[in-house]
Amino acid sequence: MSFTGPEINKINGGLGRRSASKDNVLALITTGVVTAEYTTLGNVVKLIQLKDAEDLGFNAAYDSTNAVLVYYHIAEFFRLNPNGTLFLQVNAQTVSMEDMVDKASALYAKKVIQFSIDDKNQVKSIGLVRNIATGYTPTITTGLDQDSLDAVAKAQELIDDYATQNIFIDGVFVEGISLSSTLSALVDARTLAARNVTIVIGADPAVLALDAKYAKTAAMGAWLGSVGVRRVHESVGSVDIENKPNAKKANENYTLTDAANERFIKAALSNGTLISNLTPAEKQALTDKGYAYVGSYNGYDGIYWNSAPTCISVADDYAYVENNRVWGKAAR
Repeated sequence: MSFTGPEINKINGGLGRRSASKDNVLALITTGVVTAEYTTLGNVVKLIQLKDAEDLGFNAAYDSTNAVLVYYHIAEFFRLNPNGTLFLQVNAQTVSMEDMVDKASALYAKKVIQFSIDDKNQVKSIGLVRNIATGYTPTITTGLDQDSLDAVAKAQELIDDYATQNIFIDGVFVEGISLSSTLSALVDARTLAARNVTIVIGADPAVLALDAKYAKTAAMGAWLGSVGVRRVHESVGSVDIENKPNAKKANENYTLTDAANERFIKAALSNGTLISNLTPAEKQALTDKGYAYVGSYNGYDGIYWNSAPTCISVADDYAYVENNRVWGKAAR
């Protein structure tokens, strides 16, 4: 001993604190028109709050003037997921969802993914939305616009191609547009062999009613926000979440419903059919076929997603979004 006194060791890590998670980084690839600030279609921008979008000229007036849903999806993302990061790309209205995820094109999803990698905030999941151009006539195949179905296959090819480069994308979420009113004709998404892809057909009927061009569109912004706000192992169909945003911590559950802003007072499919008008057998068939839609529980307040299915057999290990998110995080 040299009579220097006791050694004081300052330990670290005992409080269990963690650095900010990068699981909550998503992208929205959509179609629309330019603004005075967003002057070049196809540009990728990073949004960390709704104000960032508004500063670029995306606001409620933009949507209503151009009869598109861009601001709506962004606003829903941040309403449900205020701590998230959203990479946004707005393309010409002639761009299809199939084009957006074509691995042979560097203009769309590949551009968004590379932008996020360069930003050191790699996108984990991507939502596709198509604001239809005037004069577009959908080709309905097995109950959906052919573009939605073609995008499913292309999205899986894109994800598989990136995986060979050790870049892991957890999922691509395809808007189920032009959904047929004959639900029995709807293709079984579980047979599409795309384990990282989900077709979203849930919608807010109040939004569908705002403009005829909004008919048969899905609530992709709400879906992306619902995915991002949850930890990777949590189901998007859960009625509550482990880590609520500060403004919602006192709430008993975590619902899509926001009465003050008139969001999801009721639930619908993207064809406008109210969920309350479906029979139990019809709702079960949609679940069995692997579609993401919204609804409510008898005697329980609020609107929720049914679950987070992917376009693969329910017997597959990656039959749900949370399976892919957990695997993707571990792989990364």
